[in-house]
Amino acid sequence: MLYNENMLPLRSFYDHILNLLLPESGSHLLKITAADLLPHFSRKVPDGEYFSLFDYRDPLIRDLLLALKFRGKRRIAKIFAEVLYDPLIEELADRKLFSSFEKPLLVPVPLSHSRERQRGYNQVELIAVELAALDGNRSFQLATDALQKIKDTPPQTSLQGKAAREENIRGAFATANAPRISERNVILLDDITTTGATLREASAVLRAAGAKQIFCVAIAH
Repeated sequence: MLYNENMLPLRSFYDHILNLLLPESGSHLLKITAADLLPHFSRKVPDGEYFSLFDYRDPLIRDLLLALKFRGKRRIAKIFAEVLYDPLIEELADRKLFSSFEKPLLVPVPLSHSRERQRGYNQVELIAVELAALDGNRSFQLATDALQKIKDTPPQTSLQGKAAREENIRGAFATANAPRISERNVILLDDITTTGATLREASAVLRAAGAKQIFCVAIAH
């Protein structure tokens, strides 16, 4: 992970807050398996806008996502991928049959360059990599170079209301590899969605680059 001196106070502040929310000693997270998450399913597909498996208000799901997002617990990325994979394949089979959703790219929602440099990883990309490993290019192809975040925005969770979140994320994304996106179906993956503003903005950029159908997927809502 790369740091500079200006990052250290901010990083220390985030670490302090996270220690309050999610103590490092939370040994219960170290024992969680994919099977343990099955009873926590809370699927949501509002008007077909996006597909999500879990409710972020569920304490276990929240703790796991925080541990992945801020502590880089990569084992959690693998667990979420294992839980998501089968429902995702079922959904893709239906979409292939009824709407010709074939040979999609799997595109993780990116972090800004500065945020990823500070954190050392993109937690959504970690999940996407694990999904691609499970799939072996049978149902989709991983494309981490398709989209980039060109604006370093405040976290969406720090803002109240749909309008504020849409304004915050407007203009934040750009295509990084437009020829790869053109005439391709896309699975757009994020870790958490609430108002759907991030997924809508990223989808609009992908469509402008020539993407055909876009299927938005989130771990939690």
